[in-house]
This record gives sequence, structure tokens and C-alpha cells, in this order.
Amino acid sequence: MNLFYQGADITDDVVIDSLTVGDHAWKKSDSLEAVFENAGKWYSWGPKKGDLISVTDNGYDSGAMYVSDIFPGDGKFRILASSIPFEARNRGFESFYKQTSGAILNRCAAESGMSAEAYGLSLGLPVTYITRENEGCAAFLARYLEMENAVLKCENGAYKAIGVLYAQERPAAKQIELYSSQRGFQYIREGARYKSVTVETPYASATAWDSDDDATETLILHSLPAMTNAEAGRWARGKLFALNLPSERVVLSSEFQPSFTAMERFDISGDTDAAGEWIVAGVRHEHRHYRMR
Repeated sequence: MNLFYQGADITDDVVIDSLTVGDHAWKKSDSLEAVFENAGKWYSWGPKKGDLISVTDNGYDSGAMYVSDIFPGDGKFRILASSIPFEARNRGFESFYKQTSGAILNRCAAESGMSAEAYGLSLGLPVTYITRENEGCAAFLARYLEMENAVLKCENGAYKAIGVLYAQERPAAKQIELYSSQRGFQYIREGARYKSVTVETPYASATAWDSDDDATETLILHSLPAMTNAEAGRWARGKLFALNLPSERVVLSSEFQPSFTAMERFDISGDTDAAGEWIVAGVRHEHRHYRMR
């Protein structure tokens, strides 16, 4: 494992007590928490909020993260960091009229001091009208992209808009066999599953449907600012997926797996109900013990 601070490899200069990296999508930024034994060394470097820290390990790269909090004490030095800078958290109001998905993404990236990337999401999607309602740029983008059936991933100084269908159709990064006799995994199915979501406004209306036989609930949304039937259709599909997402999930614990990162696809085979194709929503890498959850 190698640890970098402000671009310099400091692995040989620190004593790591624990180091945990959270790799996330779906309205949650990546995070890093590190505890070091040699607090005196850190004092001499003068670390401060906004500094960059990252970790690599056997092909895994956390990407640069921004230090958000520093807690010295008891001979140890604890650092918390996030993949979004402070500028991305500044709340504000803004209206977007007759813009495109790409223009909205680039506008928020510029305000946050980040770059913008898109994977499986057209940057030319027309947006007649949408408002940022006292939100930070990252929170606003996550809300908007959910409507477009996409996910915001903040990584290595970039806002990455990742289409859900794009993630589903990529080759699996990992093949896993799971059997009912194994330990270390949970298959969870709970809560309501929506059969349909309708977006309805005075100007437009459209309905998205789920083909799952277990889906029974219906929902009509009047709060989304759809001005055309095409917008209503896109946003109904996005909301339907987002609402049904929590109803089925798998929780795995294993040895450290560098290939597990948020929005990667992995396939499960075996005799459990979890068999099928999945997308990683979040991973916690515990580098001291080389564990993953």
C-alpha cells in the first residue's frame, strides 16, 4: 500500500494505525479516514483542510480526496477526507432554462473547481426548466441525474455522470459464486416495489413501468418540472429505478478486492436468490486488515 499527501509518497514516513476508504455512488461521496501513530511528524508538515490525500493498493486507486477534518490527540493524528471539495458543498439557488444535460453538468463542475465527465449519458438531453433549490452543486447534480436514470460519482477531482443502463451493460468486473452454505453475505429483499411511476404536470405526462411480477405499488409525481412528454418519460423512468433500487440488495464481506468499485458490474452465480447481475453501490475498503465490505 502507498499513501500520498499533496502528491508526495509518504508511505515510509508514517505509521498507519488504520485506514478505511469508502467508495460510493448514489448521493454519497467517496471518503477516507486514516489514523496515524506519529502525530509529531504530522505537526511538522502543517496539514490543513483542503489538502489532497490518496491511497493505492495492488491496483486499487482511491483517487485524490480533499482533507475535511483533522483531529490530533493522544499521540495520534486522525484525518478525514472526501472526494468533493468545499466549493461543491456551498448552497445556492439557480435556474436553468432551455439548457442541456451537458451544460448543467459543466456549469456545476466549474463552480466546484472540478472537471466533468459523462459515461452512457447524452450531454445533449434537452432540459426545459429546472432549479437548484438551496443545494450544493454535488447534491443538486445527484438529484438531477437521478431523474435522468444516471448516477453522480465524485472521483479524483471530477463529477462523473454514469448512466445506469451503461453500467448494467458493461462486462462484469468480477464473477462470484455464492452458495447457501457460505458465510459472509446477505441477500436482502424488503419494502415496496413500484409497478409504475407517472410524472404529471399541467404541460406533460408519461408513465414508466416495471416488468417485475412482485412490483405492485403505483405513484404519481406532480413535483417534477417536466414541460414536455419526452422529459416526463425520461424522468419517470429515472424515478422508478431510484425508488425500486433499495428493495433488493446484496451485502458481501471478503478479503480485499481491488476490482470492487462503485458502479462496476459484478455477476453472481450459485444456488441462492442473489444469483444474477448486480451493480456495486458502495464499498468499504479496510486497508489495515485488507478487508472489504
